[in-house]
Amino acid sequence: MLTLTTEATQVRQFATALSEVPHARHFVTDLLAGHPCADDAAIVVSELAANAVQHSGAAGSGVFTVSLAHADGAVRIEVGNTTGPERPTVGRNDPQATGGRGLLIVDSLSRRWGVVRDGTQTRVWCEIGRTPPDPAPAVQVNA
Repeated sequence: MLTLTTEATQVRQFATALSEVPHARHFVTDLLAGHPCADDAAIVVSELAANAVQHSGAAGSGVFTVSLAHADGAVRIEVGNTTGPERPTVGRNDPQATGGRGLLIVDSLSRRWGVVRDGTQTRVWCEIGRTPPDPAPAVQVNA
């Protein structure tokens, strides 16, 4: 898990409207200008923000929140909103469907992701970017 201090996390709220999705994307890309994960982060936040608006229990009257933290070549994005009773799930990869691929895209661009439910609040988070290196293998010396 990406561990960062609270000071390194940027948070912004947006109105629960599809017209706010580009603003959420620009919030992230402005903060990550020049970062190697900026393009993937833009796609991920667009998908998560659109899902937050579409599945919000307060569509048109509420807000969704975007949180961003980055360090050591990795980025953690979290999008939260007030939701209905359904838990976010990965859609089926149906080539005829006109939607339902948002979390498939998030899954393919993230090294890991998850969902946190707290009462009526749902937060979908993901981590993208550099995976910490595996520890060096032990070297055996024959005596």
